[in-house]
Amino acid sequence: MIHTEPLSLLALAVLALSSPASASAADPDLVARARARESAQLAELARSPVRVEAEGRASGGRRSRDLAWTREITYAPDGTVQVRQLSGSGERARGGRGVQLLGPLTLAPFSVPGAQIAVRPSPGPDGSVLVEVRSPAGGALSAVVVEVDPATGAKRALEVLPGGGEGGRVSEARARITFDADGAIGRLESHAEIQGRRGTGTVEVHGRRVAAAAQH
Repeated sequence: MIHTEPLSLLALAVLALSSPASASAADPDLVARARARESAQLAELARSPVRVEAEGRASGGRRSRDLAWTREITYAPDGTVQVRQLSGSGERARGGRGVQLLGPLTLAPFSVPGAQIAVRPSPGPDGSVLVEVRSPAGGALSAVVVEVDPATGAKRALEVLPGGGEGGRVSEARARITFDADGAIGRLESHAEIQGRRGTGTVEVHGRRVAAAAQH
């Protein structure tokens, strides 16, 4: 009598180990490729600022207000960023503290000094590899999950891991950033719940990259 079950299980195991998603997730050079790609992109992005426009709504208690802002992001080759408010108001619920979504962790995660980086075993959307990056600084936004192209190491998108911080003021923060081909922010979607003096407030923001104004 021939038993085929052990062979079938072995075949399934071989197929699982040799699948593209598993191979990419186990690739020891993936993080190195992601860092190298980001470094090259930052060198180019440092040549000129990137402009982002956003709109949304902040609410708390019985009151709410519309948000609209324009910000200019200046990238540096080492991954540090400067965010300058050109117009509008910040993401702040009434009586609460704002959440600063745009910073090194969300714009250049693989260049954050001392960050803990771990490749997740499960594949991401469209064949991407999910890489968790956790900042040593802590705070309301201390960790992100980046969708990385396994072949090139390019960032496709990232999501902020839900969590709170900032003295207990931020009870939950969720955000998704999509990157353009040059590595700069392309789109932003965010939601935050903020504990204020008068209760819980929420902030919703939707933003996108826009062409910078012509220099005269």
